[in-house]
Amino acid sequence: MQQTIEAEVGDLPALQGGEIGSPVRVSLPGVGGEEPVVGKERWEQMHRLKAAGMTVSGVARATGLDRKTVRRCLRQVRWQAYRRPGRREGLLDAHREWLA
Repeated sequence: MQQTIEAEVGDLPALQGGEIGSPVRVSLPGVGGEEPVVGKERWEQMHRLKAAGMTVSGVARATGLDRKTVRRCLRQVRWQAYRRPGRREGLLDAHREWLA
């Protein structure tokens, strides 16, 4: 079991040439675009680490993600990309022309 965990952890970019728990850098493809912090491969890897006997905190340290993020991903039955909720209408939207 320990060999399985070590094999999985060896592939993680957060641990290559850095420390455990180093911040994850996310590059944005363009203006207004977002790239998910937890991609499908990373989500699957978190599930494999947990199935191999690693704790949530251990998975969080190995991936460089927050413990709450790891816990949320492990609760998901299947991977789904993060989507921001739609923009709601504000109180001043009706007066936007006058304000501009």
